[in-house]
Amino acid sequence: MKNILAIIIAAAIGLVALYYGGKYFTKNFTHTSDPVYKEAGNFTQKEITFNYNRNEDLPIEQNSQSGIAQPVNEELMSISIPLFGETTVVYKEYLVPRSTAVLNAGYTKLFSLDSNPTESEFIRNYVDGSGLEFDSVSLSNGVVRLNLSGQYMGMHFGDYAFRQQINALAFQYSTVNSIEVYLNDSRFNWCNFSDADASESGCDTTPQYWIDAK
Repeated sequence: MKNILAIIIAAAIGLVALYYGGKYFTKNFTHTSDPVYKEAGNFTQKEITFNYNRNEDLPIEQNSQSGIAQPVNEELMSISIPLFGETTVVYKEYLVPRSTAVLNAGYTKLFSLDSNPTESEFIRNYVDGSGLEFDSVSLSNGVVRLNLSGQYMGMHFGDYAFRQQINALAFQYSTVNSIEVYLNDSRFNWCNFSDADASESGCDTTPQYWIDAK
């Protein structure tokens, strides 16, 4: 009888400890999400992990494929911003003011980030070093028109990363088929920033406008 009573008391103590321990864990444990995969046009990359605190009630959804930025509350929504890893585009979720103009919100956020927006030295934002500013963006019949201003600073390898980041932000949405980029109200012509011989690159006969499709 004493053994049975001891077992019952020990079980009761264990349940109480589990209950209060679970409340503490839920309130204070900072969770790192599992890596997930996203498809954004021609890009299918492994997303970097990000941290959020369970007690902050920030349900950051992974839903870029549907082309819908996820509302968090009445004032904020989460949105996927493309950065660049060692060789590929990666996405990181950011909270931005809630808006129905998702592309505008995305490019505004992308152009506001510095060149090292994460703790990883291998993930960079090449938009920051471009010398350009975001002016406006529009979407018509699946075609995004992105208007930039400033003096583009050629970055060699950075040119590729910069272009991929800009494209990836638009291409993650199902309603987008292609993108056309304008610089200072004229079509962005890569020939203007090429170090290659014009006859070898073809720039002596054919402009290389920034017009990309999924």
